[in-house]
Amino acid sequence: MAQRLTAGDPSNTQWQRDLSVSYGMLGDVARAQGQLEEAARTYGDTLAIFKKLAAGDPSNTQWQRDLSVSYNKLGDVARAQGQLEEAARTYREALAIAKKLADSDPSNTQWQRDLSVSYNKLGDVAVAQGNLEEAARTYGDTLAIFKKLAAGDPSNTQWQSDLSVSYNKLGDVAVAQGKLEEAARAYGEALAIAKKLTAGDPPTPSGSATCRCPTTGSATWRWPRASWRRPPAPTARVSRFARS
Repeated sequence: MAQRLTAGDPSNTQWQRDLSVSYGMLGDVARAQGQLEEAARTYGDTLAIFKKLAAGDPSNTQWQRDLSVSYNKLGDVARAQGQLEEAARTYREALAIAKKLADSDPSNTQWQRDLSVSYNKLGDVAVAQGNLEEAARTYGDTLAIFKKLAAGDPSNTQWQSDLSVSYNKLGDVAVAQGKLEEAARAYGEALAIAKKLTAGDPPTPSGSATCRCPTTGSATWRWPRASWRRPPAPTARVSRFARS
């Protein structure tokens, strides 16, 4: 149906976006089924549409964000396929867009978190490649964003949880580098936050948390915490200290 509509009126951007969403959903299903080639193909179709939409109206921040998300999804598939250079390339495309959006409105917490996700994905690839210095740098960029978000809204348990995870990831890298005192400090920071969280409200039963739209205040996004789990490490030295 979406294909027929867009074929009838290629200038209708809403129908174009509807088509991209359909491709994206098919990609999600293919990925869940382990059909990575099919996922890459359909995510590529999504990307092609958002490239066109974003190029047609560079001021449309929704198109730009959609394009960034599309790059990240393709990067996730490439990483699952073991194509780490390709994953890093697409993650950097996503990062460039996310950074531009975040810089344009530092008060937009959704865009700030999008930026942190891009940094985090690049850090995961760097760990998988054994590039620990690069991993420490990008995880540090993630940490800086969550420090700011958590300080701006101490009652937001999602920001606090993300901050704790960021400290743990930096701790893992420090351990792999043999910097044990630095690792202990990072783990200590993570532990302090985790203690505060467990002393307060219990975590969301589904293992996810709701983020509020920075524009409307409505609870429109749910971010699975599973997306922040550490990737399998590529070397014995790193995998020895990897945590699930």
